[in-house]
Amino acid sequence: MSARTGSRWSRGTSSNISSGGIAFQARRALELGDRVELVLTWPVPREDRTPVGLCLTGVVVRRAGAHTAVSFTAHRFVSATEAIDPALHAIA
Repeated sequence: MSARTGSRWSRGTSSNISSGGIAFQARRALELGDRVELVLTWPVPREDRTPVGLCLTGVVVRRAGAHTAVSFTAHRFVSATEAIDPALHAIA
């Protein structure tokens, strides 16, 4: 997965996801209240076998070192190109 605050992207690993939020470990610490955008590779392709990603926006609600929890404010599916290259995204 990839995470972004402002214009700076970071790679991370998700440890828990639900309909309301996600817990993950990132390479750099995020601050409480930060608005973030996350891009996850979706495990199931579309019916035409085209890969997709899930773009999530939210707010950091908890952190302990590199471990971060984000509460979602919005989500959308994105094309394979956007999922592979998170620099193509913009925070909604």
